[in-house]
Amino acid sequence: MLIGAALWVVLEVAFLVGVMQHSYPLMITTFAVRAIGYPFFAYGFLVWVTMDTPDEVMGKAVGWYWFANAMGLGVISAYFAGIVIPLVGELVTLWLTIAFVAAGALIIATLVTSRGGRSGITVKDTVSGLVQGVTIIKDTPRVASAASCA
Repeated sequence: MLIGAALWVVLEVAFLVGVMQHSYPLMITTFAVRAIGYPFFAYGFLVWVTMDTPDEVMGKAVGWYWFANAMGLGVISAYFAGIVIPLVGELVTLWLTIAFVAAGALIIATLVTSRGGRSGITVKDTVSGLVQGVTIIKDTPRVASAASCA
């Protein structure tokens, strides 16, 4: 998670430097590569939630993750930009995004602790889980029909 946050911050700074210098190649390159940081952070957090949450409350935990994800990206960020851009402009608003990501990374680094999670997960277990995630479409055809609708 922290690698993703750091990667995003570094590449966001490079992107904004490109914007300020009117360097289209720097902007497009850093903007595209910066996108790698988000899944490292967000889905790393989701993996941590699933590894550390007891089975009896897993649905609630994952539901809260997706609720917060959708509210943050889809709602709060849009309202924030709509309010802040008229006050300080687009470039300052983009610089402010770094503060939000840094605050999230700081919270993760200092306040979120693991309670031990599910111990004993091996590389073999991980590979087996990945294979099952792909072969479920063949083993359970209803999953394939649901996936084609998405």
